This record gives sequence, structure tokens and C-alpha cells, in this order.
Amino acid sequence: MLTKDGSTAQELATRLKTYDRETWDAVIREHNAPLTRYLFTFCPNASEDAAQITWLRAYSGIQSYDPELGQFRSWLFGIGHYAGLDAIRKAGRARTVNLEPAEIDQFPHGCGAPVPGLQSALAGCISHLSEDERRIVGAELFGWAENKDLAAKLRITIGNLYTIRSRAIAKIAKCLTKKGYDHVIG
Repeated sequence: MLTKDGSTAQELATRLKTYDRETWDAVIREHNAPLTRYLFTFCPNASEDAAQITWLRAYSGIQSYDPELGQFRSWLFGIGHYAGLDAIRKAGRARTVNLEPAEIDQFPHGCGAPVPGLQSALAGCISHLSEDERRIVGAELFGWAENKDLAAKLRITIGNLYTIRSRAIAKIAKCLTKKGYDHVIG
């Protein structure tokens, strides 16, 4: 198999294992965006950090790469997968901020003034989510359950929970933008 620059996988591996800077720069330019997109699918809040960790691990562990066992991209994404899982575990241990329902209208606006009608607009946006999405967003906003407990209750993986939450938050942000509240979305 030939790489984009016309070299074989074995030649690429040899150059990478000698820590050739130009080769590493080219490989990072080629693979960083797809790697970050892949990581975003299951750890959206830490995909860039996980990508950085992946590159550090790949650089320090390049001597273990064997092109006869698979493509460089597969090897790299395997490292990325575990870096993403580590990020999810770390996020699961992090504390979340709990908001009381009455505090929703108190999101910062300008000089800290309340945002009129934000609570009803947010409630309207949330009402369009699926039941699982509402449970996950509610748990996030109001601290109803720990991530691992909620994932177990919904019978999904913690990674799937993060993906569903990320998509639900994106839907809410889009809905709030349509309702003219884009200035409160951070």
C-alpha cells in the first residue's frame, strides 16, 4: 500500500521511527482533523485534548508500530480510542454545576442582568427533545443523577450518554438561536 506521498507503509514507518520532523508534520496534517472528528463522536467535550494526548502517545510509542500488522491510521485511531475513553473517565469524575430551576433566567446577559423569557424559551426547546435526551439534559442541569448511574438506568454506555448529551445540547442551542437567544449561548 502506498501513502499519499508515494512511499510504502514500511518506508513511512521507518521515517517515523527515526523521528523525522517533516514526516511527523505531514502525518499530523493528514490525520489530525479526522482523528479529532472521530474523538468528537464519543467525547465531544474533550476531543481536542484527547487528540493531543493521542499524538503524544503515538510519538513516544512509535517503536511499537508494525506496518505489517495494519495501517498507521488504524494504529493511531486505536491509541486515540483509549485516549478518548480516558477523557470520558476523567470527565465522569469531574464535578458538575447544579442549577435550580429558578436560576435558569439568571444566566449572564450583558452586565449580569437576567434574560427575560429565557426559562420559558429553554423549556420549549427542551420539550422537543426525546425522552432520553430530556433525562440526560435534566440530570446535567439539575444534578438528578450521576453520569454512570444514569447510563446504567438508560441501559447505554457512558460514551453514548456523552454523545446523546452533546447532540441534545446542540439541538437546544440551535432552538434558542432560532428564538433569538443566541447571545446567551456560550
